[in-house]
Amino acid sequence: MMRSQRSWTIAALLLAVAAVRGQAPESRAAGIYLSDDQAGHPRVVQLHATMMTDVKQKGMAKSMLTQGFSKMESYGVIAGGAATVRTSTDGVTFLFYFDEPSSAQPTLNMENAMHMMSGDTMPAKARSAQEFVLLHLTPANDSRQAQIGTTGRRGSNASSKDAVSIVVGTVSERVFKVQAKERLAPGEYAFVWANGSSGTGIGGQFWDFGVDAP
Repeated sequence: MMRSQRSWTIAALLLAVAAVRGQAPESRAAGIYLSDDQAGHPRVVQLHATMMTDVKQKGMAKSMLTQGFSKMESYGVIAGGAATVRTSTDGVTFLFYFDEPSSAQPTLNMENAMHMMSGDTMPAKARSAQEFVLLHLTPANDSRQAQIGTTGRRGSNASSKDAVSIVVGTVSERVFKVQAKERLAPGEYAFVWANGSSGTGIGGQFWDFGVDAP
């Protein structure tokens, strides 16, 4: 009886913390959320999807001259020199929320409808945070860019030299917790969907954020 009461109390406390942060753990719409602590004030803020505006190719001439032995690099570009959502704390966590399986009836309400129209929702076929890559972006001429793939003699490769190692944990069937393996240096970052059959960031959505020096 005592153990049951203690479990109920812990669950109630977790729900209370989630409510203070804005919403119950399972009630958020599909998307990527940044969770941190700013001067003792916990917050959970949604990352907005910035659409890729251009794809730049580097090393094309050299790749042609070497018949593909020298790889051509592809860079995804998004507008703006800095992300709107920013953090400056250690231990920042990202929460990935996905839609229920297609067999389940979606929750139809005004909030979710507006969320879908904003373009911030997850790709329809995405099912896990393991499918996403965290990229370190390089600011350039009021824009930001990162390598999203290479093309060479053996074909295309969706890996990126700008990828940042992450650790993915499962919270529930549709919620995942993501953290960088090492402390993120100040700079610009973005999550992209790495569809194995199409390539890193091929959907054009960059869920961007910035890290400032403490």
